Amino acid sequence: MEFGAQNVNEAYTTLVKAVKVGGWYENSRNGPVISIREPVTVRYGFPQEMVLFNPVRDCNPYFHLLGDALWCLAGCNDHEWPTWFNSNYRNYASENGLIYGAYGARWRRSFGFDQLTTIIIELRKDPKSRRVVLSMWDPVQDLGENEPDHPCNTSCYFRVVQGRLNLTVLNRSNDLIYGLAGANAVQFGCLLQYVAGAAGLPVGEYYQITNNLHVYPEMVDFDNLSANADYEPDPYMTEQVKPFPLMSVDRVTWDKDLLKFFNEPLADASRYSDPFFRVIASPMYQSYWERKSKVSDGKLALQAMPADNDWRLACEQWIDRRENAKAS
Repeated sequence: MEFGAQNVNEAYTTLVKAVKVGGWYENSRNGPVISIREPVTVRYGFPQEMVLFNPVRDCNPYFHLLGDALWCLAGCNDHEWPTWFNSNYRNYASENGLIYGAYGARWRRSFGFDQLTTIIIELRKDPKSRRVVLSMWDPVQDLGENEPDHPCNTSCYFRVVQGRLNLTVLNRSNDLIYGLAGANAVQFGCLLQYVAGAAGLPVGEYYQITNNLHVYPEMVDFDNLSANADYEPDPYMTEQVKPFPLMSVDRVTWDKDLLKFFNEPLADASRYSDPFFRVIASPMYQSYWERKSKVSDGKLALQAMPADNDWRLACEQWIDRRENAKAS
């Protein structure tokens, strides 16, 4: 089964309806699920448009970008950083406090070297290469292992098509609500931008092939989500918002900025070389810190971001929903 979408908002709406109409019930280790019987391929025409705005789904933009996607690109596997943005994340930690299946650690160090560096070198050397594979599943340690978290996405293929870098992600089992149309759209949208920017290539399309796409109807109130799957108009479609480039400098400089961000996220934003950290990541973190620390509601810090930025709108809407809920 194949679905094409401009961005994650269109994909979410289409797939929720597809599961509602054509899904079937089966049991899983986490309880009953509604699954699509055959593998599902989703094609994103504009993977940079990765922010899901549906208010009923109520995504946490701070967690998706700062707590997860950047955490992955930094090669981390601690649970403390993502748990600060999403308290449920601690449930995925092993007894040693680490996230066993953390993608970023597997991208950058778990196999004894930095796969992303090698991939970027290969793409620069031979853009026509068909051997640019990123691995996340290790059969030696993963088969038969009973850790709280295993990689759901198992490998990635990078391919240059008509001068643009495409990404295909293979997935063994994926929750539509929190995985495919939640964390994955941001994790792999950022990964594609990172590798493309470092390799000097424009961003192409992003494909995700999921062997088992499902939802947990009792955990997420699927009846409510499916009844409110439409969210019109999409702020991307109306050009109310647009994405901000992830990388505008060389990769070495960007990685240094990423390290600065993780070491001192509240430090002066002017120390960053890449505009992404100055005007997106830093104000977003300041906003979340102020809200979590009860200094303010967090909206003032967001004014440092471009007025038409997608993450800014998502954060403002997320805050408004919580403030409105407190007031009601």
